[in-house]
Amino acid sequence: LSTQLEPIDISNALVAYAKAAYTSDPGIIDHLAESMVYRFQDSSIRQVTRSLWACAKMSELDCGESETINPYLGETAWDQRPEQQNDICASYLTYAHDMASYLS
Repeated sequence: LSTQLEPIDISNALVAYAKAAYTSDPGIIDHLAESMVYRFQDSSIRQVTRSLWACAKMSELDCGESETINPYLGETAWDQRPEQQNDICASYLTYAHDMASYLS
């Protein structure tokens, strides 16, 4: 089904799930974010930016915005490399990194 989605549909779905704070099945968000990464060439900057926001929001919901990894350095989950995260955080951060790299 997701192969039939256009980038606008993927972006809108990601934003909708993030705004709804839907954390019951993170696999959906992972799949949509991955689909967006593979569709960069067909996507507008706005669609990628909205998808990046959704990944950040979902990461905040699943990983905790203020979850401190190293309290002495003030290091948070966002400061770590994706492979250092737990599986859910890692996927969101990996896709977010890919989207941010594309936008830069």
